[in-house]
Amino acid sequence: MRPIALAALAMLGSGAALGEDAPKRILDQWTGIVFFCASDLAQPWTSDACADITDGVVRQAGEAGMKVVLLDLSAGPQWMEKSEEAGFDGGNAVSMVFQFKGSDRPGGNTALDLNMHVPVNPKPGVNPTQWALLFTQTTTIDPGEHTAVAVDAAATVFSGILDYLSMPAP
Repeated sequence: MRPIALAALAMLGSGAALGEDAPKRILDQWTGIVFFCASDLAQPWTSDACADITDGVVRQAGEAGMKVVLLDLSAGPQWMEKSEEAGFDGGNAVSMVFQFKGSDRPGGNTALDLNMHVPVNPKPGVNPTQWALLFTQTTTIDPGEHTAVAVDAAATVFSGILDYLSMPAP
């Protein structure tokens, strides 16, 4: 009798028993993406590239059924408020940042870094304080290759990430 009672308690405590569906895809375990693209102020072309990358991320994520909120450089906290305005819980959202970094030497390469983190112990409605790395990548952009190359690289990388995250959840 005891094993049956434990099994019943385990089922009652599971999300599926409470009417919550288990994530169907890997990305379904998060409520949305909080996104920021950081240009390199020493390279003005990166501002246009960030605008185009942002448009691409919003489009690609939308096609995958994932909501995105955009952070800006304004002062003050925005994470939870902007997530709520976008219709998802920032307490369980992916942090995604593309950042341009110029070379230390004149005429050198530009790096386009992507870092994606997820909350360690997500709690609904609570701003995350601990993060785990989900994905990181650096793309090197050669001198003279600017906006179009950066935008294409970002779209290719994010498309690959979405392909993986759209796989069935384990």
